[in-house]
Amino acid sequence: MLHSFCTRKLDDVIILLKYYYHFDLICCVLHFTSSLVAISGNLLVIHALKRSHSISANLKTLFLSLAFSDLGVGSYVQPMLGVIIALTLNTAANGSYNFDFLCPSALTVNVYFAYFFVGSFFFHNCRYRS
Repeated sequence: MLHSFCTRKLDDVIILLKYYYHFDLICCVLHFTSSLVAISGNLLVIHALKRSHSISANLKTLFLSLAFSDLGVGSYVQPMLGVIIALTLNTAANGSYNFDFLCPSALTVNVYFAYFFVGSFFFHNCRYRS
């Protein structure tokens, strides 16, 4: 199952590189840029929420969990995806479309952490809905 997941992801990467090379380049730059914005912005939000006393406890918990989840995505998932795209762009520029070095570790770990941060935010907030 892991092999088929990784094979499908690599097929998508190859299609993007063959037909939309410049789009991948733009995505790589945007991932690194938005990562910096996400880290700095969420650190500011966490600091402001810690100092705030006028927000109710449930709402503060909701915003803090969202900020920590976004901080995890901005500090790990986005830079890792930017590195993966940069590696594939470099490999394609050298004339090779063999991306087996990404499978299964790099792609699977990146997708796992993306789902982990989304799931942790979702399940944490479901607890405070009632």
